[in-house]
Amino acid sequence: MHLKRHPNNPILEKIPDNPWEAGSVFNPSVLYDNGIFRMVYRATNDMKINKTDGYVSSIGYAESTDGVNFKRFPNPLIVPDQAYEIGLGCEDPRVTKIDGTYFLYYTAVKGIGKEKEVRIALATSKDFKTWKKHGIVGPATRSKAALLFPEKIQEKFVMF
Repeated sequence: MHLKRHPNNPILEKIPDNPWEAGSVFNPSVLYDNGIFRMVYRATNDMKINKTDGYVSSIGYAESTDGVNFKRFPNPLIVPDQAYEIGLGCEDPRVTKIDGTYFLYYTAVKGIGKEKEVRIALATSKDFKTWKKHGIVGPATRSKAALLFPEKIQEKFVMF
């Protein structure tokens, strides 16, 4: 396989006038679903990381019919509003669809600095609009960037 960088690079850029993604947009996951490329991505505000109640990550959403030209939604898909996310927020989303349900795994970062807890959290949706958070689902250790494999392996679902 030979990969080639697309000339529309980057596909998404930060929007300085949009506070929740004014700092950066990166670490996307894309799911091709019934003719639509659904992209979830990490977005940060423009605060400094060492400032209390400053820097925070949220999960944004954009979609496309060609996989290159994405229409970004103006509000975040997932925001840090649970105790296990308050601090640096919600990072590194990965999405899978199984039997009509979207499974969005993301990194929940509670706290900042040396006191932070980095864990895997899960949200699900049937329509990609309304999401239900299920809390921490990863191991009781520092863990990031999980993904539910879309097909069973030896009759079991596997999370990477």
